[in-house]
Amino acid sequence: MLNGPDKVWLDPKLGYAVRKRETLYSPGVPAEIRRCMDFEEGPPGFWLPRTIWWERCGPPKAPAPYAGKPLARYVYTVSSLTVNDVPDALFELKIEPGWQVVDTSRLPPIDGVAQPIHYTMPADESDVEEVIATAIDVLDQENAKQRGARVFRWALVGTPVLLIGLLVVSLVWRKWSASRTNDHG
Repeated sequence: MLNGPDKVWLDPKLGYAVRKRETLYSPGVPAEIRRCMDFEEGPPGFWLPRTIWWERCGPPKAPAPYAGKPLARYVYTVSSLTVNDVPDALFELKIEPGWQVVDTSRLPPIDGVAQPIHYTMPADESDVEEVIATAIDVLDQENAKQRGARVFRWALVGTPVLLIGLLVVSLVWRKWSASRTNDHG
């Protein structure tokens, strides 16, 4: 089990590219070591390694010569390096008509909790904004009902408590008034 923090070595001469990274079992005991070498500049200022060594180390309870020491090494080499040659369409999400959508990007979070909007993707994409507006209205109505239910619950509990409190105050006042009248009379 990995408990320690990672240690990362960055190279400022290569745009702070990662030169080495250790994932630790515990402080001072590496679990994995990754070393990046043979850097090549892709876009200006962006350096990529052409060779990576990934070493798996012995666990802390292994015998002394193996604990935290590299036991296996995987070597990854890059044979061809290209950048920004992927079509933008690959990153566009196509939501088919009839699919259920849970959208947390439309409303701001409340107390750090996302406010999801649920709707069904319409057949005509030009109707999406109207469907979303309706979903927001439904959410607002549900939230108003919940607020109303909370107020009702507080009133249901609070009213009897208030009445009992007033009754106690009235009885105490009456007893106090009667004792004052008897003392002066």
